[in-house]
Amino acid sequence: EVGTEKYHWKRTESCLAVKRCRLKKEQEYKEVFEQLKQLTEENQQLVGKLETLTKEVDNLKEIVKRRFSL
Repeated sequence: EVGTEKYHWKRTESCLAVKRCRLKKEQEYKEVFEQLKQLTEENQQLVGKLETLTKEVDNLKEIVKRRFSL
């Protein structure tokens, strides 16, 4: 029944549970966002490394091509 001590206790517990749930979701969001940021940075580094290695392979191919063309 509304107005009883049991009712107020349940409402208080419910409000606290909602707050805990919201805090947990917020923390999960922050963790996922941080992971996204780290993976984005790592991806950028790997893209740069790929470009460097691709250029190196192209240079080596050109050296081999010139050496065996003679």
